[in-house]
Amino acid sequence: MSGEAKPVFEVYSPYVVVDAQFQFEAVLSTKDQTLIVETSTNEGRTWSPAGMLRGPHRGAWQTEPAVPTRSGHGRRTAVSGTYGYLVRVTKDSRTELKSAFLRTRIQLNPRTLPALAAGRNNLVYTAGPAIVRSSIEAEPSQVTNARYVSDGAQGFWLPVSEGTGEVVFRLSAPDRAPLVGFDAGGRFLDLSSGLAPDKFTAEVRKVAAVPATRAAASIAWSKSPDGPFQTIWEYDPRLKWKDGIAIDRTLLWPEVDRHVAVSGAPEVYVRYQVRDLAIDDFRLAVETGGRGDSALEVTHVWRENGTAKTFAQRIPAGSSAYRYAVEIPQSAKVVNDAIIFECQKQQQIKRGGMPVTP
Repeated sequence: MSGEAKPVFEVYSPYVVVDAQFQFEAVLSTKDQTLIVETSTNEGRTWSPAGMLRGPHRGAWQTEPAVPTRSGHGRRTAVSGTYGYLVRVTKDSRTELKSAFLRTRIQLNPRTLPALAAGRNNLVYTAGPAIVRSSIEAEPSQVTNARYVSDGAQGFWLPVSEGTGEVVFRLSAPDRAPLVGFDAGGRFLDLSSGLAPDKFTAEVRKVAAVPATRAAASIAWSKSPDGPFQTIWEYDPRLKWKDGIAIDRTLLWPEVDRHVAVSGAPEVYVRYQVRDLAIDDFRLAVETGGRGDSALEVTHVWRENGTAKTFAQRIPAGSSAYRYAVEIPQSAKVVNDAIIFECQKQQQIKRGGMPVTP
């Protein structure tokens, strides 16, 4: 790819993103030429630097998203914890970008993926209706009896005074397309022990205790800011122990996620209410109808008696179901390495791909 351009690559995953790595083949002839890579997790409203290559350079170059936080337990990148992101590459007219490969690492239970075994493996690909899912980072459209308590970038919302605090968000698609569904969720906190989660280290931190004598919380939605609102989740302070043995050290921090199907609504309103509790994470996303006009290539990667093997199957665009088979000798010892899904969108500027290696 030559000429001045800012190509944007779209990456979407059905599983939560852990981190990513970007590989490029580029030619920069002089020292004043640059190739700049950035990522966005809010549909391109803001961008985070991921790397800059200065010339002269010819050949492969590798970079990764920014890493804002490191700890003894790992690291958090600019795309960690999301279900999709954008990669923008900025180049001048003299820089030649020959290829790009985006690798995304995701978190899931490996048993949810089809593992190959010796013999004939019959596989069935199925797909639901094509949808476009967009995460929303919105400012509240209405706040009643609630305030944000800032604590070193780890703040939370609390009621201002006795009673219920309320935060309402207005959700609509970035392109104003009719909604077919939305997700609403968050993390609610009982702070009566004076402890709150540390978002950066996955441990706990000390905060001012808030008595939870009348703890209550809920999530509700409506097509109108004036209601009526339908409740989709309600806090239950009475834990139900499956083995009947109560653990007194349990931290009451319920993680809540709910999906609601709607039919063609231009916008919806999501209401969070808390009393004697806090909320430190709002998770909101909208879904609109997609075109489903991209073919999908599924590649199985395994070792057969120590020898690397691959099998690729192309699923035609628009397929709701597709069957295929992978033959492996009955006597082979099989070790599964990866399954890769690649989807190439046929667009001039925005190109999408989702190589996923579990």
